[in-house]
Amino acid sequence: ALSSAPPRPRATVAARGVGHSLQGQAQARDGIVVETRSLPRTVVVVAAPRAGGEATACAYADVGAGALWVEVLEECLKAGLAPLSWTDYLYLTVGGTLSNAGISGQAFKHGPQISNVLQLQVVTGSGEIVTCSRTKTPDLFFAVLGGLGQFGIITRARILLQEAPVRWVRAFYESFETFTKDQELLISMPEQVDYVEGFMVLDEHSIRSSSIAFPPHIDFSPDFGSEGRKKVYYCIEFAVHDFQQ
Repeated sequence: ALSSAPPRPRATVAARGVGHSLQGQAQARDGIVVETRSLPRTVVVVAAPRAGGEATACAYADVGAGALWVEVLEECLKAGLAPLSWTDYLYLTVGGTLSNAGISGQAFKHGPQISNVLQLQVVTGSGEIVTCSRTKTPDLFFAVLGGLGQFGIITRARILLQEAPVRWVRAFYESFETFTKDQELLISMPEQVDYVEGFMVLDEHSIRSSSIAFPPHIDFSPDFGSEGRKKVYYCIEFAVHDFQQ
């Protein structure tokens, strides 16, 4: 389609996944927007032999940049695997978050998503398709990761995987001091804890209906969410990889 378009002296090109960029990077005034969701969204998982449950660089997924992270998760879990680092919201494209950073509750241990990529396929500004990695064309590889699409468009990525089984715990607090103390303790234990998130719970509606929804049998103080007195609760959720199962 681009080759049949009239020649332009300096055409501006932007990639768009699901349109969640913060500063308009997915827009190109008087230019061309490439909808990456229209690209192949295949997820091919290469599972290495299990070695005592430890994360290994031999397990990876070759993923189309237009795939959503939730699609990557669903496919990887079929092999008992998952990427090392996530975003909290999984309905974002692989190419989109890798063009930013990809921060989540695993970043304290594994770094952001861009730290867990083995290889990229990139279309440069000149239209060249380049496969790059830490050892092959590394300047392009590191420029594109977190580069906001300024150095090329990611069309495919090879993502590191690890074994997926975990124990997931959610702890509920009334004391902010205890909440922050426990959160700092968990973050200081990267060998034992694989994921840590902390958040505030402001009202009962958020408890029952949001992405942090609690089981319906949990009872809360009568003051919680009342008109006369607003009581704030705090929550930590963390995950531990349990390879003894």
